[in-house]
Amino acid sequence: MPPLFPQFLFTALAIELTPGPNMTWLALLAARRGLLVGYMAVLGVALGLALLSVLTAIGVATVMVAYPFVHDIVRWAGIIFLFYLSIEAWFGLDKLGMEENPGAHGFWRGFVVNLLNPKAAVVFVVLIPNNLGPYYPSIIWLLTYCAAYVAIATIVHLTVVLFASQFTAYLSNPVRETTVRRVAGLVLLATAVWFALSTDRRDIASAAPDYPSASGATSLQPEPAGSPTALWSRVSANHGRITSS
Repeated sequence: MPPLFPQFLFTALAIELTPGPNMTWLALLAARRGLLVGYMAVLGVALGLALLSVLTAIGVATVMVAYPFVHDIVRWAGIIFLFYLSIEAWFGLDKLGMEENPGAHGFWRGFVVNLLNPKAAVVFVVLIPNNLGPYYPSIIWLLTYCAAYVAIATIVHLTVVLFASQFTAYLSNPVRETTVRRVAGLVLLATAVWFALSTDRRDIASAAPDYPSASGATSLQPEPAGSPTALWSRVSANHGRITSS
């Protein structure tokens, strides 16, 4: 077993407990639409994570680092989608299409939200390969790490939905519903801005393992100290030093 696997589990839990697009959107959805719709959204999020796991296993992480424009396309698609979610939450536009089949709507929205989630991409491209160390790129251990992360994320998301659904009756008041919805919209907007400023290709190149570039060489650049990848890499490294001491 890779020696950093226990530390990876702790780091993964810490990442998932950090407010992000999944947590904010799931909480708002469950509070407004109820427990069942929230669970369907969690299922969609889990499917999105599982797909990212498979893509990681077949080498998409290598492609994203070797060809930065691929990473930029995925990154900006996720950021633009977060901006859209913030506008949707502020104006209550999610009611369009939600009334006909709320469960299916929640499922597919959860899938897309997570597939384009920049934080999840960083986990699969940087955190998991770095924690594997010499075991990378073992498919068995790569999928084990990915499955563990998906399980932790799903447990956290189910807990968020279960808690948030208790406020459905409270949000039956239109004024309260509008207030909560707009606060969530601002949180999503702030998250989009944060990702836009701190998850650029230099973060990936500096924190990722030694993937070959398009020319066959590896080019690493200084890592911004306040970036999510820098934070999560330091958390993982600190846990490794504590364990070895």
